[in-house]
Amino acid sequence: MSNLGNKQTMALNIRNLLTVSGKSQKELCRDLGFRESTFSDWINAKTYPRIDKIEIMANYFGVTKSDLVEDNSALNTARNSIVHGPIDNELTPIFDDPDIRMLARRKIGDNPAKERKLRKMIELVLADDEDDV
Repeated sequence: MSNLGNKQTMALNIRNLLTVSGKSQKELCRDLGFRESTFSDWINAKTYPRIDKIEIMANYFGVTKSDLVEDNSALNTARNSIVHGPIDNELTPIFDDPDIRMLARRKIGDNPAKERKLRKMIELVLADDEDDV
């Protein structure tokens, strides 16, 4: 469990989703019709968005509202430590799966050994897929 407040948790989750999606603040604001100053306040944990804006962002990123508002530090740690290098594009979508998000959140936590095991498992699955081609 995180000691971060609601605004800080939301800000961290939005920043992580921006990074993973490869979107800039400016692009998101343009795409969703948000004022850049308002969005800046959200990602700097100055203010908290209304629920309708949370829902719009969740739909935009293809995640649930809870993925935006709840502590996802385990997911973010796993995603950031596992997803890197030349296979980024193959691994990143795996974390869009709700079951993988739940696994990362509940089972991995901040355990580096479990992160390595998940990485190995994903690499084996991807290698197996290449054999099927």
